[in-house]
Amino acid sequence: MLYSGDMARGRPATCKAPAFGERLSALRKQKGLTQSLFAHKTGLSVEMINYYERRCTNPSASFIEKAASVLGSTTDELLGTKPMKAQPGPKSKIELRIESIKNLPRNKQKLVLDLLETVVQSEAFAR
Repeated sequence: MLYSGDMARGRPATCKAPAFGERLSALRKQKGLTQSLFAHKTGLSVEMINYYERRCTNPSASFIEKAASVLGSTTDELLGTKPMKAQPGPKSKIELRIESIKNLPRNKQKLVLDLLETVVQSEAFAR
């Protein structure tokens, strides 16, 4: 077998990870942490983090508490008894524009608002 760049990402999982491992991996990735950095922050080896994410069906209470603390999450989120908080994505172009409009003088803000109202009303009328 020849080495390819895709192999650098590791061997693909042969079976689905346990629910706890999927939540742990998702939260870790939301925080922008690699397995290596997460391992360092939790004081564990990368192999143990890999185990918890891919194979562990009964994690210890101490690991769950430590992982939740490092991830800025709750143990309930990791265990799946509460849904994970949605991580906001990047702001849309319109959200960025609205933020810049907030910095305009009041008379210019009114002008923009009037324009938006006209466009929204004409769209509603067209339907």
